[in-house]
Amino acid sequence: MDRHSSHSGMLDHGHSQGKGCLSCVKGCLFSMGHGHAHGHHKSEEEKAKFNKIESQNYDSDDKTFPYQFTGEKWFAHAVIGVVTGSISFFVSWAVDNIADFKFEQTFDLIDKNNWVGAFFWYYCFTLVLVGISSVIIMFWEPAAAGSGIPEVKGYLNGAKLRKTFNVRTAVAKIFGVIASVSSGLCVGPEGPMIHIGALVGAGMSQGRSKTLGVGTSLFERFRNDGDRRDFIAAGAAAGVSAAFRSPVGGVLFSLEEAASFWSMRLTWRAFFGSMLATFVIQFWITGDEDRWGKFNSPSLITFKVIPGHGYEIVELIPFALMGVIGGVLGALFTRWNLALGIWRRDVVAKRRLYRVLEVLAVATVTVLISFFFPFFFSCRTENANFQQFEAFTDSRFFNASSVDTVQYNCDEGDFNDFATLFLQPQEITIKHLFSRGTFGYFRVSAVIVFGICYFFLACVTAGTAISSGLVVPMLTVGACYGRAIGHVMHEMFPSAGFDPGVYALVGASSFMGGVSRMTISLVVILVEITNDIQFLLPIMMVIMIAKWIGDHYTHPLYDGQIDTKGIPLLEPEFGPAMERLHAEHVMASNVVTVREQESVSHIITMLQSNRHNGFPVVAGDGRTVVGLVLRATLVRMVKKGAVVGSDAARRSGRSINMRLGPECVTNADGLDSMARMDEFLKAFTPDGSLASQPLDIAAFMNRSPFLVQRNMPLVKVYTVFRSLGLRHILVSGQHNDIQGIITRFDLMEWNCEEAEEKLGAHGASPAPSSLGGPAVSTELTGLPAL
Repeated sequence: MDRHSSHSGMLDHGHSQGKGCLSCVKGCLFSMGHGHAHGHHKSEEEKAKFNKIESQNYDSDDKTFPYQFTGEKWFAHAVIGVVTGSISFFVSWAVDNIADFKFEQTFDLIDKNNWVGAFFWYYCFTLVLVGISSVIIMFWEPAAAGSGIPEVKGYLNGAKLRKTFNVRTAVAKIFGVIASVSSGLCVGPEGPMIHIGALVGAGMSQGRSKTLGVGTSLFERFRNDGDRRDFIAAGAAAGVSAAFRSPVGGVLFSLEEAASFWSMRLTWRAFFGSMLATFVIQFWITGDEDRWGKFNSPSLITFKVIPGHGYEIVELIPFALMGVIGGVLGALFTRWNLALGIWRRDVVAKRRLYRVLEVLAVATVTVLISFFFPFFFSCRTENANFQQFEAFTDSRFFNASSVDTVQYNCDEGDFNDFATLFLQPQEITIKHLFSRGTFGYFRVSAVIVFGICYFFLACVTAGTAISSGLVVPMLTVGACYGRAIGHVMHEMFPSAGFDPGVYALVGASSFMGGVSRMTISLVVILVEITNDIQFLLPIMMVIMIAKWIGDHYTHPLYDGQIDTKGIPLLEPEFGPAMERLHAEHVMASNVVTVREQESVSHIITMLQSNRHNGFPVVAGDGRTVVGLVLRATLVRMVKKGAVVGSDAARRSGRSINMRLGPECVTNADGLDSMARMDEFLKAFTPDGSLASQPLDIAAFMNRSPFLVQRNMPLVKVYTVFRSLGLRHILVSGQHNDIQGIITRFDLMEWNCEEAEEKLGAHGASPAPSSLGGPAVSTELTGLPAL
């Protein structure tokens, strides 16, 4: 907690919660543009939630330099790639076999005309799988809920999110996503695979597990925020590569969407890990097909299509129209999903049982629609065109019957097109929609109704208490309206040879662009998963149009989820509110300082009286800044008795933590969170001789903290803070006297907008942000955290 509002506990919770919910909904539904969406005013309760998130310290002294330990880093990335690829194969194999078993038993009962038995088997099996996923999340590890992309993005931006990258979260994520995807809900595994890849990067690169109590010396030198951040970014890239078999797209995704800090060296190492992840999953696929090492199966490409004829220039007009549709529908999907997320956060999330019941209710609606809606559509007769489709829709793990049309309530030789879309694994559904030369198989009415149902079900399902992603639903919804438009074009111009499958691919691209607002990485991923390079230009065009339209109405979905979850994200570009402000307008002036030597009893009392994480170190005059010391360092100094003249104080080494001993680097002492530090301070009672001895703070402080003048433009402060991944920036006067301190919380856009409003209202510079107390204090006043 870089700062914590100590008076937030005195709020009228009912009133503030309702007001916060209303303000968030307004921000999601009515704000225009990316920046404003994040800049709406926050209630005091929301501010306290943002304030609970600590910042990483990417500028720490113990990080390795780019040219150091190069061989070990390459080896670590190789391990990350191999492990991520193997986990991705296991998830896919489990999902496909469970879903195959579920549908096979359902259709066997239907063939026996046992419709009641088929429904109850289908319904109960779905509820069991959904219940397993939800119980794992709500009662074992809540950090594994959702796709995990907002948490990965927030962590890589510098926010320290507890339990996001531990072994319990990884296990819950893997088995949670297997249960949720195989249940048949409108979710996909790709988003969770990104989180799983990041989890592998976070764990494998450290050579230890605090959760399991396992510690080795392997990769010990990488146990710092900066190096761990790079491994997590590479792990996220490997997760995308394994999920889509798209190594280039995986690296570009991590660079464009996930990471806030990047380097050329990281590019090559991430690409190496992504390449291995793709190779490993494809190798396992060949083995599952009893073709070990023969990489010539079409199933190695996720949604491989048979290239047909290209496109004509006149088709760019309907393609552009689909870009507009994708942008509008993507913005609507984002707004509605975020509004539901806020409602869940403020109403449903109060009790874990409510979250589980909500998921079961969503599963019930999904089962009712998928099982009974096919009865409203008449049967279709197969024709020769289907043979072309069947030739290129082999699934990775399904037998031929699994990719056939679904007979359902039809006579022998006929099939139900709505059931064919809804009562099959989602990858097969997308391959149906992308298929070329299958104009007569799916009626426009069936495709449109299926697309509408899927749109709303996906919108409601995303954000529930399960591990799930949105990539497959986005592809499905976009492919539906794209195929419908292609069908209409074929009807209007039958001699032109317009193929609905082509329009489905373009439509899927537009909706994904409208929701995610990704550009380059999305283009590459779509080309790699379909092996259809000839439609590169239309895909690029519709994604750009969808992004422009979507950005006009609302921010990207994942950014909105970050805001809803209370993760303090610093955007790549500063907001317009900062242009009129200076450092003094947002800095916190309630600074608690320490001198270069302070008694143990004084430090303990000071730490117990406030929640600050950073303390400026001042000279004997009480104001001149000479350094900065972190709360964790002070606590460890107290624990190890690092008083003046002690062995701990005399130790030398480049790192502050190293001078306190190797256990400080590995966090083996358990003092790696505010709660654990508080527990230690409450239980610690120094003996009489130790209590009065001075701690040698000067030996362990950061002697070169970032220091800015109070009149420095806030735009420059923001740029320095975000670019260097800082945790604190000290603000001084003209004589190097401490005036305030700036943390991530102070630079949030909505906080800057509030400061700008005060500046405009008073016609002069507003007072620096303070929660009460003197401007600078060495006294113990029980101030909130900084």
